Amino acid sequence: MLHAPTELQAIHAAFGTADALVVRRRAVYSAILELVSGRHEGDITVDLIDSPIVRAHLGEVAVDVRRYRPEALVPLSRLTSNALSFTSTAARIAVAGDVQARAPLEPVVRRIESELSRNGASATSIQLMLNDDPAFNGAARTVIDGLELAVKLCPELADDLMPHVALFTIMGTAGAEQLGSASVREYPGVIIVPQPASAIEVAEALVHEGAHQKFFDLGVTCSVFGEDFHVAPAFKSSWAPRTAPGWPLEQCVAAFHAYTCMATFFQSAGGSGIVGLTDFSLLPHAESRALELASWLLEQKQFLGPDGRAFVEALAAATTLGRVDECNRSMMAESAQTVVRRCCGWTLTAQMNGSIDLYWVSVDEA
Repeated sequence: MLHAPTELQAIHAAFGTADALVVRRRAVYSAILELVSGRHEGDITVDLIDSPIVRAHLGEVAVDVRRYRPEALVPLSRLTSNALSFTSTAARIAVAGDVQARAPLEPVVRRIESELSRNGASATSIQLMLNDDPAFNGAARTVIDGLELAVKLCPELADDLMPHVALFTIMGTAGAEQLGSASVREYPGVIIVPQPASAIEVAEALVHEGAHQKFFDLGVTCSVFGEDFHVAPAFKSSWAPRTAPGWPLEQCVAAFHAYTCMATFFQSAGGSGIVGLTDFSLLPHAESRALELASWLLEQKQFLGPDGRAFVEALAAATTLGRVDECNRSMMAESAQTVVRRCCGWTLTAQMNGSIDLYWVSVDEA
């Protein structure tokens, strides 16, 4: 089941190249913002809709759990002001450093604390590390070195994942001893790492969390889950403590994808010969965990959508992946407030009926 970097890149590309997925994801958030704010498409900037804070707020508004608040639109530039950044041919990724980013990013920190506490860790002292901390410059430089190392060790995979990442943030290690890296699905686009000791820690974080970021973009532009996915059984892994809660289906698909990417990176970068791996690195365990998840997911594929089944089967090497051309669509309401976006061979129709419904139709079908 282990994939070469180019094979994994081809599986991803069947659902849209990195650039195409980003364009389609921006279309989703742009359409949501137009529906709830009345802003014209031409007035909606990438600086707004690439911000993890804006994406988080619009995501809550879209499912009708929060009212739209214009003051919640914190642009990416406010989070990356005066930031050190990494730039490649594929993407630009900034390291949040300016103290003005502290308040907007505070909910991300609290969300990570909550997740660590849910898993038995004491994480009440986690703090963002910004440029008012004497250790910040060295930590930020290590992040940049790690991103450069990821490109050096496995350029195809790094270039495939980086466009889905907008921002790295650094946390102090106090209270985050059990955290290798994190990304929060409620705040897509941001990767969090405790103060890194080495570049390879950051490279691993990019692959692990960057895979989750790519999966977030797939989730909002493809039919990954079926309508009854929430009734799927929970997954109990062989590596988790017996008292740990089981994983829901969506977490399993995301983890399977991440472990598959990490296994590819580990093999491509030299396997056990990689210099500087820590004792808590997940890279040496990635392939075996991906295999365990693949076996379970193939038994649960009736709970996946058309693209989700094709995605899991292709990653598990259970089938040869052909053209994927099915995405979210059903009967649209005739009288609902509607916004249309056309991008990358697809037409997105967004309709507001309390919550916001998204329908993707290929150009051929349209």
